[in-house]
Amino acid sequence: MLVDLITVLVLLSLLIATIWRPPVAYAAVVVTFALEQWAQAAGSYFARHSAALNYLVGLIVLAGLIASLAKGKRVLGAIESVYVCMVLFLGFALLSTTWMVERQMALSIFWYAAPYLATYALAVPLIFCEKDDFRVALVATAIVGCFAVPALAFGTSLHAWGRTIETATAVVDRYGRENTRLNPLAVASYAGTVVLTFLLGHVGKTSRLLGLAGWVIVPIGMFLIVRSGSRGQFFGVVLAGALMVKFSYPGLRLGRLFGWVLGLAVLAATAYFTVTLFSTESTRFDVTHGYNEYMGTRGIMVTRLMEEWLTSSPMNIMFGLGMASSWMILGTYPHVQVVEVLCELGLFGFAFATIIMLTTMWKFGLGLQITKRDLAQRGAMVAFGGFTLL
Repeated sequence: MLVDLITVLVLLSLLIATIWRPPVAYAAVVVTFALEQWAQAAGSYFARHSAALNYLVGLIVLAGLIASLAKGKRVLGAIESVYVCMVLFLGFALLSTTWMVERQMALSIFWYAAPYLATYALAVPLIFCEKDDFRVALVATAIVGCFAVPALAFGTSLHAWGRTIETATAVVDRYGRENTRLNPLAVASYAGTVVLTFLLGHVGKTSRLLGLAGWVIVPIGMFLIVRSGSRGQFFGVVLAGALMVKFSYPGLRLGRLFGWVLGLAVLAATAYFTVTLFSTESTRFDVTHGYNEYMGTRGIMVTRLMEEWLTSSPMNIMFGLGMASSWMILGTYPHVQVVEVLCELGLFGFAFATIIMLTTMWKFGLGLQITKRDLAQRGAMVAFGGFTLL
């Protein structure tokens, strides 16, 4: 009961803060699945009503859009070419279901994801209307992370099989199915986002106390990633931090840059070896074990999916087998997004996705030029760039 109450108070605080500063809604979106897992593991209401927290976060985003309009911000006027491309890309994905045999199943998968796509991909970007909005969103993410990361690390326990957070009460999804093990990737992705927020975002420029808190939150965040056994997120955080740090500190000399990267490596190694000593999942980070596991699972799935695509008609090679065809062919997703896009949406969809990525990189470069003289603004821009690498 107490955990449920705290969760509601956190969401209420985010709602009030969003009405005051609309970009705070981004912090609510980022923490959604992590906060949900903590609430489901230690509480009871959100375990029985698994979609409730998602709807509440959707209301917070809606409140952010309304508040932006009420404050006279140019919500629609701030739409960028990347946003238009993303809308068209999603439209093409939906169109691809028209030439699928299992069209109804593909549509059911799409409509299942539609509320999340509408919130995360379409609504949230509209809240960012001004340059300072990125800094506000990042500071809010850091503040929420100071609560959520320790809560997940010390307020939850792993299932006997490892990796996944165990719930005391079975979580009931929208189809009535019960589950007592929660998605480890959701926790790892959130922890990685918070770690990069503190490493790259210069949140200490806004609040010295927040900057000091980062020295505590970053190691706990790395611990969460490794505890979840999420290799991709672990190496993604390390690589993103190492690659983006030079952009975050434009005047950083080589000696200081080496020291920062070395410190990041020491931090990652400390988190890794700490968990290696106490976790049964340490073998997941062994290179040989990871390679063999990949080839025995995802490698096989990727090969099967590529064969299905390459032996199909020329039309399918050009425009894809159709959205969600990976699930229909394999019974799951291989989690290799490049291959999924190529096979499901064809050469045309792959080229479309490439254009979106290249345009995003170009916009990122422009953002670096605009924020060259403002370290806090630049840190926010670089941190968001780092998020795309996770």
